[in-house]
Amino acid sequence: MKLLSTQSSQVLAGEIALAGNFPLIDVTFSRFPDGETYLRTAEIPDEVLIVGSLFSSDDFIELLLLIDACTGSDVTLVLPYMGYARQDMQFNPGEPLSARAIDRAI
Repeated sequence: MKLLSTQSSQVLAGEIALAGNFPLIDVTFSRFPDGETYLRTAEIPDEVLIVGSLFSSDDFIELLLLIDACTGSDVTLVLPYMGYARQDMQFNPGEPLSARAIDRAI
């Protein structure tokens, strides 16, 4: 198993890689001129551990893109912090269950 990470979780991913003796795969992150996220992994392993906290909407997009880049791989996701998790029930009519929406998207 090899390890990939979103930008915001690189330190934690490095610590997990050292502790578990997992090779860490390099990921290139950049932005298109219109602000959209671009990423590219150095390789696509058969088994991959993806580490990615969701502190922001950009982190969420990076995570979705990393998961998609690993299509065909056996993916295990480590999500130390999941933004939007606090909205796990509807308090007022018309409010989304944000935790459920994020979960479904992943």
